[in-house]
Formats: sequence, structure tokens, C-alpha cells
Amino acid sequence: VVSYYHYERTTVLEPEPGDWNSYFQRFTEGNSMCSSYIQVKKQTHSQIHYMFYEDLIEVILMILDWKSTNSATFLVSVNYSSIRTMHFKISQFMRKGTVGDWKNHFTVAQNEEFDEDYKKKMKDPSLQFCTEI
Repeated sequence: VVSYYHYERTTVLEPEPGDWNSYFQRFTEGNSMCSSYIQVKKQTHSQIHYMFYEDLIEVILMILDWKSTNSATFLVSVNYSSIRTMHFKISQFMRKGTVGDWKNHFTVAQNEEFDEDYKKKMKDPSLQFCTEI
């Protein structure tokens, strides 16, 4: 949800999503551009190979034999000029890449609400998410 929020802040395809709390509410009610992600995941997850950022970080750290994610520094070069629908002066969609950064956005109540909503909508999903390393 946090990634969708930052994405919607940068795109010119949709109006400004507002502050985090109002965006979270619209998202959980199904009223944001990216709200339908649960339906898409339910319908297509068996046909798509999902790679999670957290898994990639774990693999890279294992390969490099680093003991802590705090010591890892990743340099990313991105050519923004080819993405014409994004306003990078408003918000950089390519963010810091910190595992668990969603905790800096969600309140405890929002996290509980989202988890409950996700469980209800997914009903025994085989697709499991990693949110921490």
C-alpha cells in the first residue's frame, strides 16, 4: 500500500492522492487507482512468478556474506527521462529501498485493519508476503 501511495503521488494519470491517512482509507475501501490489486493477485498469482524485494535483499546479502542489512549499500542508477507520466519533483517513486519502511507509514490500527481486510478478501491464499528480514 505504501508503494502504491508513493506511486500515485508521482503519476500524472491520477489526481494527487492526498495525505497517507486519507489514501489508506480510500485504498481499503477500494477507491484508489491501485485498490484492485487483491483481486488481480487472487486471479493471477498462480500464473505469475512473484519476486519480493525482501527476498532479493536476503539473497544478495547471503551471496555477499554480509551479516547485517544495515551494512549493505546499494547504488541504483535510473534514467527518469524515459518515464514521462511521473513527477519526480513531487515524490521520487524510486525510494530508499529499506525493508520494513511501511512501518513508518502505518499506524498500529491501520496495520491491524489492513491485515484483517487482506485475510478476508484473500481467504486462504497460497501467495505469502514477507514484510521483514
